[in-house]
Amino acid sequence: MYRFNISAPGVVFLNGDPIPKYNQSTIAAGLNMRTKLTFSSFLPNAVKKNFIELNFPDIQLYMKIPLLAYLHLFDIIKSINNDLIICREVRKFLSTLVYIGTYNSDNREHFSSLQAFFSLLVLIAHRHSINITTSFVVKISSELPIGEGLGSSASFLVCLAACFLRWSFLQKGISSYEFESEERLRIMHYCSICERFIFHSSSSISISACIKGTIVIYGKTTEGTYVDWIYQDYPSIKILLVCSNARRKIVQNRKFDIIRHLYSFIQPIMNIIDELSKTFVEMLCDWKMDQDTRKLFQNVDELEPSELKDHYEKLLVNFF
Repeated sequence: MYRFNISAPGVVFLNGDPIPKYNQSTIAAGLNMRTKLTFSSFLPNAVKKNFIELNFPDIQLYMKIPLLAYLHLFDIIKSINNDLIICREVRKFLSTLVYIGTYNSDNREHFSSLQAFFSLLVLIAHRHSINITTSFVVKISSELPIGEGLGSSASFLVCLAACFLRWSFLQKGISSYEFESEERLRIMHYCSICERFIFHSSSSISISACIKGTIVIYGKTTEGTYVDWIYQDYPSIKILLVCSNARRKIVQNRKFDIIRHLYSFIQPIMNIIDELSKTFVEMLCDWKMDQDTRKLFQNVDELEPSELKDHYEKLLVNFF
């Protein structure tokens, strides 16, 4: 009945701290390593018993459940307007689910992925009136390493939210190849809910950079509010990614506060990182204003101000 593809880029933090509460300037960029999704829905009466199938081979996750099980969940949450309660109901649903496949409830990646899948499905189906009466299959693959700080969860969420939103549009006879700005804001909203409640992230910078697919600068204005600046037309740049074989651990805000108070040497380091970010922002502004982009890339040495080198030297001195 419907078949389409969705993809979303990964995200890399070029400078600054992914937790903006502790660092005034953060620079993130879309990474050309993508998560890809294929959606297929069946014609009515194509199978005897309708089902929902999710296939995510990168984490060895395959699940097939009766459509009736999902419809029962939808009946429970359709009168709920609180996003947190909906996510909790989905968690309960997964604990009692009867399924066919490789799903392992003790596998954190499996559980988080399924919770995000069903949370986004019920949220968008409810608020955008998706009429689910037939079987459908969602297959996901990713070029991004899972849990290595390259936006794999953000890319996964954006693909799912965009998929279900596009499905709702197709059912209404709306067909377009690009999402408008208002629709991208909706995707941002739904993904941020899951990023906060499921993946326990206090920042939506990764989601923003993933949706926009470009450089995003998140910083503090003179009025003290946090905003992001978008560099839409910025040229592609090559980034060397170094894998340390160490998984990124999520640090809870409260624990980080305690660490900062206990160790006085952390604050100067954070200040230097912030200065590095500001210098990087100035460089980006200069690049954007310069019309001769090719010449800039050919003369890489000119792109590294002496101030940037000084900041790195200060960082090393303070750290060691």
